Amino acid sequence: MDPRQVRRLAEQSANFGFLKEHPLLVWYGAGAESLVYVDAQSAMFKIRAFGDEMAKDLVRRTGVRPQQNNFYRRVEALYADGTLVPEIYQAFDRLRDQGNKAVHDHLGEVRAALDMLRTGFELGVWFHRALTGDRTPLGFVPPTPPSRHVSQSIADGLQAEIQRYKVELAQTKLLLEGKPSLAQAQADATIAAERAVREADARRDEAAELVASLESAAEAEQAALDSKATAKVSAARREEFIARARRASHEPLNEMQTRVEIDRQLGAAGWIVQDESQINLYAGIGVAVREVTLAVGRADYLLYVNQRLVGVVEAKREGTAPRGVEAQLDRYLNGLTAAQKLAAWHRDDPLPFGYVATGTETAFVNRLDPFPRTREVFAFHRPETFARWMREADDDPAAPTLRARLRRMPVLDRLGLRPAQVDAIDGLERSLAEDHPRALVQMATGTSEVKAYGDGGDLPVIRLAG
Repeated sequence: MDPRQVRRLAEQSANFGFLKEHPLLVWYGAGAESLVYVDAQSAMFKIRAFGDEMAKDLVRRTGVRPQQNNFYRRVEALYADGTLVPEIYQAFDRLRDQGNKAVHDHLGEVRAALDMLRTGFELGVWFHRALTGDRTPLGFVPPTPPSRHVSQSIADGLQAEIQRYKVELAQTKLLLEGKPSLAQAQADATIAAERAVREADARRDEAAELVASLESAAEAEQAALDSKATAKVSAARREEFIARARRASHEPLNEMQTRVEIDRQLGAAGWIVQDESQINLYAGIGVAVREVTLAVGRADYLLYVNQRLVGVVEAKREGTAPRGVEAQLDRYLNGLTAAQKLAAWHRDDPLPFGYVATGTETAFVNRLDPFPRTREVFAFHRPETFARWMREADDDPAAPTLRARLRRMPVLDRLGLRPAQVDAIDGLERSLAEDHPRALVQMATGTSEVKAYGDGGDLPVIRLAG
């Protein structure tokens, strides 16, 4: 197939263009897309062939040996081999099975074809993520029934399905960052979804022409691929692909789902999550207030401990690396309202604790540290932990955190210690003072050998003959 023509077809396809590196998948998918309302049975045939070609590709990548050379046996072998998790196996099975079932009325045919198209899109997204690791949310763009091919009764009968698909598409396009309110973000996402549907409808005729012009080349390419023997795949390469394929089966969270998950995680850590309109800072030790209006912009969550403002949570959609929390916090230093500044624990530095969270990853920074740096954490800290850190910082402002206190360790009592032990302890303390959080002291039993290691292996190894 001519790569230039394939690229053009990928540009015209609303739901399969991201598979441009796989010409046959683009051709089958775009063909089904253009035929859903024109010839539902042909659309079902093409999307079934789309699933079959994907199964063949997976067999080639994994070296699986199905018992027979057909769609059913290929999918069964891939499932038995561990390449397919149950949800992906079931999606393949729906494409195979649904295409074989008889449908007794035109509305039923079109509805089945539309459902198969959506299933094919989901499998395409999974396949793309398994190959690339890309976690960008992708939404299914439902084709609109064209009046010249579909009667009003058919269009009315599909209204509920199409509206549901549009709502789901809007959720994938929801971007809360930089929006003045959740309502505005949702309205913008709905507009973006409607625009995507209109643009897809405008490109449908050109896509159909490209599909028709590429038919002979696609058939030739399919025959050439089918005639090739399956090459041997190394065990390491196969296991690497299967691991990515299994990770790809977990759909990334959209922004609304991310907020729900962050709410849950904050609650599990002991925070009481509230809306700004119903704020009650006396409801518990820790209160997380979401969607808060600032003097400039908006905060996803402000964190209060014992009624004092101490931190912030920036929510990002999954796929956005939660890094650079320090830079995120800097936005808030001069952005608080007068009332928020009055409620701050430290007015000169009102937000010492900060997170960036995606619902699956969480990064944290403590600005009280001598050299604050972002680090990944398994969960949000409990409010009681923040309260303890606040007391310790108030008691010793010159060394408000553990990392700060490690910079001024008490003088070592050397009585009874060997010189090598003294050197090792001094080296360990120097490493900790330089903000290397991991260290190891190794003492061999029965000898006078002491080793001290810090991050990066930059500490000396001290040996003393026994």
